[in-house]
Amino acid sequence: MQPTTASAADPGAPVTPDPGGAADRWTPGAEVGVIEGCTGRRMHGSVALVFDGAVWVWIPDLRHSPPSSCAPRGYLIPMTPERIESGAMWAEPLPSSLTTPEPTLSDVEDYWAWARNVGAAASSSANSYISALRAVFAGEGAGMGAAVADIDLESALAAFRSRRERSAKTLHQYTASARSAVRNYGIQRRYALASHTGAPTWAGSEGCSCQSAPGEAS
Repeated sequence: MQPTTASAADPGAPVTPDPGGAADRWTPGAEVGVIEGCTGRRMHGSVALVFDGAVWVWIPDLRHSPPSSCAPRGYLIPMTPERIESGAMWAEPLPSSLTTPEPTLSDVEDYWAWARNVGAAASSSANSYISALRAVFAGEGAGMGAAVADIDLESALAAFRSRRERSAKTLHQYTASARSAVRNYGIQRRYALASHTGAPTWAGSEGCSCQSAPGEAS
């Protein structure tokens, strides 16, 4: 049985936590928002398992380096029934911008806005990604409506730099951020499509409830 899902349809609006319930109401694969116990940070994850009275939530974190480069990056945190009942965990679906069959650059932008609002990415990183995407792609070809699969990323970035409309430092910053925005979106999309349909495979990954919030990938 799943708790009532809190809506996250608008990527530009904060999501209001909807208190969940006892641990046994949650099933592996459920997408959830949590308040981290040590820091009070808001994060997004998925239920990995329910064990020994606690719900263990997988928190994706691109900064985490597992032993195998093919393994998902992240860590586990336990959520006790008391913390769940206090409203520290709630149902929070992935945005359609991450799971759409044919994502566009607008979907990439919408995903980072959502990730910023739910704590899945640092605000500074998400904001720099969004600004860079608009600067690099908005005035080119199909603009932000271009399909991600059709983009030659490095060629597009080279064309942006060649216009020399900004200082060398700004060009470098926008290029790096736009590249990271598209590539990290792709990583998160693969995780979502492969891992969030059930309990993720976290072989070799470790974590504790006092680790930093995810989303600082540059």
